[in-house]
Amino acid sequence: MNIDSNAQIRYGNDLSEYIPRLYRLLDLCKDDCLNHLADKIIISKDSLKKLCNDIVPLSFKSISEIDYTKLNSTSFRLIGCYGNHILIAKLLLNGAIINQQLYDLLIASVSIDNTNTPSLRPGIYLLIVNTDLALVIHWPEIGYYEENASSKLKKNMINLHRYLTKLTDHQLCFMSDKDLENFDWNHPNSDDDDDICYEFEVKKNQEREDFKIYPGFEVNLSDKIKTEINNNIQDDIPLYPIVVGSATNQSFVTRQLIKVASELRSAAPIFTAFEFQRELQTRLKGRKLLINRETMNMKSLEILIKHGLKMEDELLSPSRNAITAAKIKYDKRRDQEKDETNKDIGIISNLAWKKLRDSYRPFEDFMGPESSEHENIISDEDLERIRRKYPDMEAQINKKILINSRAWSKLKKRYALTSIIVIDILKMTQKAGKSNEEAIIKIFYNLFVDEETDAYKLVKKHTEKPQSSGVFPGISNLISFSSVRINHADEESTKISRTLSDIKFVQDLVNSPFFGKFNDLKQKILDVFFEEYQNWRKNTYPSNIKEILPRVSFNRQLAERLTKEFEQEKQEIEDFEFNRICNVIEEKYQDGSMRLNVRNISASESMFSNGYRFHHEIETTQPDQLQITIYETSLEQADTLQLQEDELHVPNPTLPSHYSCGQYGTSFHLDPQENIPI
Repeated sequence: MNIDSNAQIRYGNDLSEYIPRLYRLLDLCKDDCLNHLADKIIISKDSLKKLCNDIVPLSFKSISEIDYTKLNSTSFRLIGCYGNHILIAKLLLNGAIINQQLYDLLIASVSIDNTNTPSLRPGIYLLIVNTDLALVIHWPEIGYYEENASSKLKKNMINLHRYLTKLTDHQLCFMSDKDLENFDWNHPNSDDDDDICYEFEVKKNQEREDFKIYPGFEVNLSDKIKTEINNNIQDDIPLYPIVVGSATNQSFVTRQLIKVASELRSAAPIFTAFEFQRELQTRLKGRKLLINRETMNMKSLEILIKHGLKMEDELLSPSRNAITAAKIKYDKRRDQEKDETNKDIGIISNLAWKKLRDSYRPFEDFMGPESSEHENIISDEDLERIRRKYPDMEAQINKKILINSRAWSKLKKRYALTSIIVIDILKMTQKAGKSNEEAIIKIFYNLFVDEETDAYKLVKKHTEKPQSSGVFPGISNLISFSSVRINHADEESTKISRTLSDIKFVQDLVNSPFFGKFNDLKQKILDVFFEEYQNWRKNTYPSNIKEILPRVSFNRQLAERLTKEFEQEKQEIEDFEFNRICNVIEEKYQDGSMRLNVRNISASESMFSNGYRFHHEIETTQPDQLQITIYETSLEQADTLQLQEDELHVPNPTLPSHYSCGQYGTSFHLDPQENIPI
């Protein structure tokens, strides 16, 4: 066999260092002396030290300083293994103790003289299987079982086998038919001397001697073990039990055929769209198709249908038609909402103009036909619908009919200031008994229309003697306004102009009795306010209305609501269709004893190609396994002592359960097709 060069680089020359939980107990050292009948067998000190320290840390400090007390607290059931090195290696491979590369190196024909190639030296090894069981392996020299094996080679193996039988009470022999053919069963053999032959003459035949059959013994076994013992042959594989003889611990081996088992293996290969159908059909052979509803979605399902099953029209058309119908319904509702919004705009606009006319009726009556330009009848039904749909609309209209004009605010403040000053003048003249109504009305008008913006200068201008002597002669000396009074009047006018609503101000202005019979001056003042009102009504109020009207071109709330409703309906359609399509696919691909579970399909893009990652679980079967179980009996101390005194004593063996798992016997599995005799 050619050994992989990469494996030689990866592993060192001593393979025992790479097999987990394997320790060398006895090592066969090459002795070149021609006079020696066999090579030396020595204790492997380094490996023994590692074994002790792995079991109990720091228990082995030197060959003369070993903590046996702590080591004795750990015990293993030891089973020996000997025979063909290829079959022993096969046992380790089947038990997942070694990998394929180590197996290839172990079965390679490497001589003990070759120290440059990875190998396992002949000797006795301990392999810890679990906390209760360990195998003592007699690893042979290459060629020991060959017909032309040298006497020295045979002597080496005999010596090692003696150590194996000293260490273990039970051994498993691994030999092939070819190995057995090389045995000379008729050749006399001496364990003590291979070079000296003796002749023996049979004086009497055993068959001629009388013999007695003595009673045997019984062991209480569970029903499970009895069933195993009663196995005979199944599928041409012998399953009958085997008795292992022993002076003190009788044992037996049962065999049981473990039928085909299956397992789910996860995989996530990447396929191109062209490869997908072929790869899917390959995996579907002998398997039913199952779709994982938790990990798959509609997008992944569409990839499976389009590229894997090639059933796009058959399976996806109902889903697409349903979504298209929902989209048409959504677009229709959107258009209806737009039309309704356009209608709402007209109603709200008319409502705003009506509110303006009702609020500023005195000015609106002066306008004539222009006032009724936007006058349309609003039905109670429309009004109620607007109030439900736009609950704060009327409050917004009330804010927008406030006259937001700087010129209007200045006029209101000037009117309030003029009223305060004139009332003070009226009080001053009445107190002096020289009231002049006409003069006071004129000063009111002059103060109101004066363009002076400074309140102090304005009041002084129209109340001091040089300027006012022509207005009210004879009383100018009675009028006096200090700067404090003027400032206070200015502040009061500002407060009044801000707190007094425009609606009430207009009503108070029109209905004010202050001007008395001087309607001409009152009308002039009204004309000033009316002109500014008309200007605001024409140029500003329409913009105020637009700010509160629903937006048809982009109504975020409306768009979000309709989109959310459509997406919700679309999701409901996809959920329904997803389950329907999965059921159709699984019903179509339900033939097969094993399973192919589709978990997810996602797009995979790389620099060189685009494809789809196919996440799935595929069920595979394992070959039949031959389970071998070794049961060991034990004798009570009383039976042991009795046997020492009387070899014909019939003992009562028991089947102990001293394993941590609480089970009887030690089991392992083999491939029944392998020719491994027991």
